[in-house]
Amino acid sequence: MLKVMIISKQDKENIIKAEQIGRYFDDVVYDVNTAKKLNANSCDFKDFKDGIIITLGGDGTLLLSALYAKVPILPVKTGGIGFLCSLNYSDFLNHIDDLKEENYHLKEVRRIRCNDYPPALNEIVITRLDPSKIFDLIVMIDGIDFEIRGDGLIFSTMMGSTAYAHSAGGSIIYPSLDIINMVPISPISKKIGALIVPIETKIKVTPLKNGIIIIDGHCITNFKKEEEFIIMEGDPLKLISFDQESFYSKLKEFLRECC
Repeated sequence: MLKVMIISKQDKENIIKAEQIGRYFDDVVYDVNTAKKLNANSCDFKDFKDGIIITLGGDGTLLLSALYAKVPILPVKTGGIGFLCSLNYSDFLNHIDDLKEENYHLKEVRRIRCNDYPPALNEIVITRLDPSKIFDLIVMIDGIDFEIRGDGLIFSTMMGSTAYAHSAGGSIIYPSLDIINMVPISPISKKIGALIVPIETKIKVTPLKNGIIIIDGHCITNFKKEEEFIIMEGDPLKLISFDQESFYSKLKEFLRECC
């Protein structure tokens, strides 16, 4: 029997959808907040270790779930702008039987991590604490150090290259390329600019001022100056889909939504 956990964005429309989906499965639990609203069985997604997770919402809901997920995730888009979630709700309902019969594609996507923080599906951001001060960092790659001055640094995955990294001037990366995309945020000097390195690379970052590290927009921690951060490859995540998507068609649709 397929075990399912449903993690929902906390607006009324998505809570209703979560309840509707739950009726299709015999063994289902919900995230703690959704379960309270539905008076249903709950589970912390850190503790859900057998089955699949269905997320309802957009990229933010997926990214929050992915921080600690130990099972494959099926992201369902129910509104908003998003690149990671492309299966809309009505199409998902048409694939319920396929899901139960495990007739789907299971794709392993690469992530990056930093020290003991959860792995990032999209990006790791190291940025300034004081918005009025220039943020200085030392970045060391293969024994060579670079000084970067500005607002901070974004380290993105291939999937995350369309998000904050792209807004900051980084390139959109084809998803099958295994890389780490380093993009300075509002740099004082453009001498280094965005830098793409193989995902096996270990990058040491030493901020010279107090700052904040943000993992996929959800895990946010303050740090003191001269704390060392090591950016490297993280554990992969498994995502469920039903159709083989064209990257360029998906990208065109995403860019249309953003305009």
